[in-house]
Amino acid sequence: MKSTAGSLDLGFVFGTASGTPYTFGGAAATSPGTGIGQINSIPYVVNPGYETPVSRVEYYFFPRDQYRTETQYRTDLAINYDYKLRGGASVFWHGEVVNLFNQFQLCGCGSTVFNNGGGSDIRTINNGVLTSVNSATLRPFNPFTETPVQGVNWNLNPTFGTPASRFAYTSPRTFRFNFGIKF
Repeated sequence: MKSTAGSLDLGFVFGTASGTPYTFGGAAATSPGTGIGQINSIPYVVNPGYETPVSRVEYYFFPRDQYRTETQYRTDLAINYDYKLRGGASVFWHGEVVNLFNQFQLCGCGSTVFNNGGGSDIRTINNGVLTSVNSATLRPFNPFTETPVQGVNWNLNPTFGTPASRFAYTSPRTFRFNFGIKF
């Protein structure tokens, strides 16, 4: 709206995003929260002559993308005010409220409001799987001839699916503003 008092613009944006996977293609961590499940391959693979044979390989313990974050919802508000001065200059103020209703979802969004909502940063959600590589209570298995059993050969880390840091959640309500003079 324009008047002698200036120009005021309001903008609302509502966004929703489906949950995203927080495990790499169905595998989980070598040590709690780091990324890929591993098994010791030395007893099951003959070294073809490598100076340093591969001792640990990735293994997928459950279907790809089985574990996903929550659906995210967020409403943002923007306010712009502009007042024309004599001589063609104008004074302006721009303000934003990100996550207006302060809704929180476990999303693995990232460390700042600028990363929020653009996919998951799985390092922010505990996604560890324990195997005989990192737990003395679990038995090794031959990945070529045996099907691993949860609780015997592998297990989810006790903190699996929980936040590893505050960055696992959507950004809290955030206020941003700037102002100035345009010539």
